[in-house]
Amino acid sequence: MKHVFLDTNVILDFITKREPHTIYAKPIFELANNNELMIYTSAVSLSNCFYILERSYKKERSEIKKVFKKLLQILHVTNLSEGNVLEALNSNFEDFEDALQNYSAINISDLSIIITRDKSDFVSSELLIVTPEEFLSNLRKE
Repeated sequence: MKHVFLDTNVILDFITKREPHTIYAKPIFELANNNELMIYTSAVSLSNCFYILERSYKKERSEIKKVFKKLLQILHVTNLSEGNVLEALNSNFEDFEDALQNYSAINISDLSIIITRDKSDFVSSELLIVTPEEFLSNLRKE
């Protein structure tokens, strides 16, 4: 079973059903729901999602909490240590948040892929960086 890390934008695409991106995000969550894929994210991503859903999408806190509790049945949250924060600070990443995402993903032993719509944010990563569309296309070829 593959283990993948989801960037904030992929989670938001799924939750908000953002077109046209949801057509690629939804199957990833379905694979996880069917125990065909292990999906991870960081607490940083969930915090950002919560903030965006509340501020930009005007969702009620109770509604967001309900959605998150359901998501956490299939979405695993990575650990982020002080060492990871230091790695992020010392990295070549232009964006600190993306560096935190990267180093929290590296903590997962069987994880080798970050799925994001913003591949350019992760050019400094040692992991394979793919869009949701690329991930699904590659999965079909296997």
